[in-house]
Amino acid sequence: MKKVFLLLLFILSTTTFLAQSDSITLKNIIDTTKNQDLKLQYLDSLAKINSDNTNAFVAYSKRYIQLAEKLGYYDKAIRKGNRIFYSINNLQNRRKEALRLIEHLQQYENQVKDSFLIGNLYLKKGGAYYGVDYDLAIENYTKAIEKFGQKDSIYVADAYLFNGQAKSFTGDFVNAINDYETASVYYEALNDISFTINAKIGISIIYSMNGFYENAKQVRDDIKDFSLKNEAYGAIVASLVNQATDYKKQGMFNEQEATLLEALTINTDKNQSELFRDVNINTSLVKFYSKKGDRIATKKHLDNLEKRIPEFNNNPEFQHHYYQALSSYQKLMDMHNLALSNMIKVNDMIVKMKNKDLEVEIKRELAELYELNNLPKKSYETYKEYTRLKDSVFNISKTNTLLYYETLYETERKEKELVTKEASIQLLKKDSEIKNRVLLLTIVGLSLLFTIIYLYRNKLYLIRSKQLQEGFSQQLLAHQEDERKRISKDLHDGLGQSLLLIKNKIVLSEDENTKSMVNNVIEEVRSISKALHPFQLEELGLTKAIENIINQLDEHTDIFISSEIESVEGLFSPEQEVNIFRIVQESLNNIIKHADAKAAKIEIQKTKKQIHLIIKDNGKGFDFSKKYNDFSSLGLKTLKERTKFLEGTMKVDSEKNKGTKIEFIIPFK
Repeated sequence: MKKVFLLLLFILSTTTFLAQSDSITLKNIIDTTKNQDLKLQYLDSLAKINSDNTNAFVAYSKRYIQLAEKLGYYDKAIRKGNRIFYSINNLQNRRKEALRLIEHLQQYENQVKDSFLIGNLYLKKGGAYYGVDYDLAIENYTKAIEKFGQKDSIYVADAYLFNGQAKSFTGDFVNAINDYETASVYYEALNDISFTINAKIGISIIYSMNGFYENAKQVRDDIKDFSLKNEAYGAIVASLVNQATDYKKQGMFNEQEATLLEALTINTDKNQSELFRDVNINTSLVKFYSKKGDRIATKKHLDNLEKRIPEFNNNPEFQHHYYQALSSYQKLMDMHNLALSNMIKVNDMIVKMKNKDLEVEIKRELAELYELNNLPKKSYETYKEYTRLKDSVFNISKTNTLLYYETLYETERKEKELVTKEASIQLLKKDSEIKNRVLLLTIVGLSLLFTIIYLYRNKLYLIRSKQLQEGFSQQLLAHQEDERKRISKDLHDGLGQSLLLIKNKIVLSEDENTKSMVNNVIEEVRSISKALHPFQLEELGLTKAIENIINQLDEHTDIFISSEIESVEGLFSPEQEVNIFRIVQESLNNIIKHADAKAAKIEIQKTKKQIHLIIKDNGKGFDFSKKYNDFSSLGLKTLKERTKFLEGTMKVDSEKNKGTKIEFIIPFK
């Protein structure tokens, strides 16, 4: 255990040392750098490092704000001001300084567009006035609601909640309830359980202040059940304290004591003895037991309060509770002079806070203490103030009670009128909606009909265009073949015969050179004639003609061409045979011209209803989609057109440097 403690101590010391080291480094950079943006950045880092040290955090944050203002970064200055407000106002208890800071930053309001920053300025300003001047607090909370944007819903809810609290302190109960209910709606929509409960607690307090004790208890019972389910023990404690106050007003002192003790137990066991609740409960118990004359119980709970004094930080909210408790104990112990002195302090604080309800109670206590200190004149004057104030609060309460019921009545009446009007509006809207739907459906139907007609006509046009194009391509191929046949015949019968006659005459003249030249010309004419029209198809048939062209190319090129050809004689018409022959011829020519292949193979496989013509090589291959879309590449397109003429299909399998395989599937009858 000792080792573990030493290890933890070492880790803590190391962490502290590193943090201090970082702080020193940042301070050195801040003091030496001329880069103002960098200086601003490091001031922010230094403030964050010292976030646990309130004085250092505030000091560095102030320097950050001054530099941000100097550089014109007003949004950053306001953001930092909003952030340190709580530290100055609550932790350091320098409320006037916190207020001055917010008022100073408000001069940049028109130069900042962020609604969150501006709204928060007014929210903080309201907080600075809260407990000091509730009217000014309400004014600033209301402005905060106006300044926040749509994305700032949670802060709008906070402003409504704080406004409700401030208005309840000034006696404006009806509007306070409205603000609490609005805040509750916001919080529920945002799924914020804790603050939903806080808003409902505010409503229960309003009921209580107006004498609606049953309504208040019903709300608190609901809050208690809801809080237990969500383990929101702080809310339970608050509800119990407020319920104890109601029991006191009704003279139900046993119930008051039991409820306060239950609240203290829950706050201690389940709520980490939260300071405000702890102070509030123990103060109430001191006052309760002092009235009862129980010195031991009174001293016990006063001791509980005095243990928490170091945490008060001169906060008047805590101080007035403590001085009330101390005065009650001193009165019980017959220390009337001290009791009076402390109650005067409480009175001064409460008057500044403008808490009318609490001021009534303090004036009554003060009048009694003046009497006990043999100051009858002061006692009488204070008692008169107490009576006047009590009547005033009673009248306010009575007026607000009437206003509350009147508001409920008006709300119900308006709701009935709205229901009637909405029913009429709904009928009109339904009629209008039906007409609009009919019109819309008519427009949509006509649009759909015209669209279908247009698409159908467009489809027919595309089909006809495609058919015309295919027909034109087929006719073009047929005309080309006829023209080739005619030219080939002319070369063979005309020019070929003439060259033979010339050759015979040269033979007679025994001119060997001329004879050789004429022989070459005759062979070239024969080759051209064969290329233009394969007469061997008519003489030998399709199978032999294909074998013949393969043998010729194998002999006259460096490419090794092999074949596996089944006989396909009598399967196709003459026109089909010409196209099949041309497919083989053009495919082989493409291999010779473009493939850079060392070998090629041709296969013809016959099935029951179709033949498979496969031509493959081991050349460089190509990208089919790019090659096919290349207008300069007519070879593939011609092959495809011939395949269509044959009512077949063409498959191309090719990759760069992996060769090419073209398969033609051609049906026959």
